[in-house]
Amino acid sequence: MTLDKEQVEQVVQEELSCQQRIDAELASRAEDFELYYEDAEVFEEGYEHLPPFHEYGLCFEYVEPLTFKGQNVGYYCYQLSYGGPSDEIRFHPDGTITYHFMDWFDGAHRYITNKPWAKWLREYFTDIQAIDWASVADKLYDYGEEDDDDFEDDIDTDDEQGEEE
Repeated sequence: MTLDKEQVEQVVQEELSCQQRIDAELASRAEDFELYYEDAEVFEEGYEHLPPFHEYGLCFEYVEPLTFKGQNVGYYCYQLSYGGPSDEIRFHPDGTITYHFMDWFDGAHRYITNKPWAKWLREYFTDIQAIDWASVADKLYDYGEEDDDDFEDDIDTDDEQGEEE
């Protein structure tokens, strides 16, 4: 059996970990958001492969604490894709913004708080009241038995390395 180029690329991608794949995935999403951020016409009407912004993501929702093991703090989630792989942007109550890339029992994330397009997203969702910390204030934290040790241990953050936008 001979595989075409697309099939070979898919096999190679499936063998890489999320940590190995996340930067390319994030770069692709960043290009999209930068277009939306910089061009009102693209935001409203889309452009080539991009739909209008209101059709881009799959959902936006609040994720309560302890929804997932070790997740003691609630956050807002902008889900971009699901299945294997999936990706999303999380807005945390301390102002941190993270990008998550996950694929069947594997996952990686990057801090994107200082990216202009990420700041724009947070401002946009706050302006339309999709992010409303006051409405979830009574269900923001739950420090039961679990402890979210691994979240702060990730590498390659734009905040820690002081990358320029």
